[in-house]
Amino acid sequence: MANYLTQDDVQAYGPDLVDFAQRAAVHAVGPHLQNLEQQNAELQRQVAREARRNLDTIVAGAVPDYKQIDSDPAWLSWLAQIDPLSGRQRQQLLNEAIAASDASRVIGFFRQFQAAGRASGPAPAPSHSPSYGTRRATSSISGQIYSAAQIAKLYDQHRRGAYRGREAEWARQEADIFRAQHEGRVVGGKDVQGK
Repeated sequence: MANYLTQDDVQAYGPDLVDFAQRAAVHAVGPHLQNLEQQNAELQRQVAREARRNLDTIVAGAVPDYKQIDSDPAWLSWLAQIDPLSGRQRQQLLNEAIAASDASRVIGFFRQFQAAGRASGPAPAPSHSPSYGTRRATSSISGQIYSAAQIAKLYDQHRRGAYRGREAEWARQEADIFRAQHEGRVVGGKDVQGK
């Protein structure tokens, strides 16, 4: 902020007059500034509400059952666990994504949870795609094969903002990582969920 008073002003008019002028100015504009601060706070609340509505709409489009998942005790338990790639609790990471209105990261949490549930759930019916072991044995793997190190690097790049402004690209990349895990295209080290 600019300093409108100089030391020459204080010497020319004296510290008492300068102090009086400053107090008179605060008295005159103080109520207006307070009103502006209140308006600004209300606008910030409105923007936050609108951002959350937009976030919810985007998440609902990508994960239609996200509200049911959000009330699932298994989801809450999963969120309480430590994310193997960041070393931080998933709930904290999700809260940060929500606060930043980062739809791709929020969607990623739901998809990662869903992928973990499918991986640990009952075996699929014969009409579904082959399991992890079957795909490996038949060598019918198609798509990119990832190493655990490559996945860690991709997630590190995402955390550092490499996909900022390219959320759709990140969502496709992350979805392919989850498919790769399910299809047996992740080799070496721990899988995406750290199991």
